[in-house]
Amino acid sequence: MAMRASTLDDQLRSLVMRYVTGKLEEKRFLTAYRRLIRLRSLLNN
Repeated sequence: MAMRASTLDDQLRSLVMRYVTGKLEEKRFLTAYRRLIRLRSLLNN
């Protein structure tokens, strides 16, 4: 696949940091988080 697991982990880490620092509202964070987790599970299968 085009995206590697480490790339997804980096994206997830970045997403969490943006949420924690207040740069991302909760609703958008949860939507993006769910999408990344879903993508990660699809790539791991």
